[in-house]
Amino acid sequence: MTRLSTAKIVKYSLRNAFKNIVKTLAKNRLPALRQSIFR
Repeated sequence: MTRLSTAKIVKYSLRNAFKNIVKTLAKNRLPALRQSIFR
């Protein structure tokens, strides 16, 4: 395994983790945001 492919894998996994965090945050925050908007 070359250093380049390792960096690619690290970058990809970091991006996936970031996407998952954003997804869960959006899932938790969106209902509260809607309530505060429509209140």
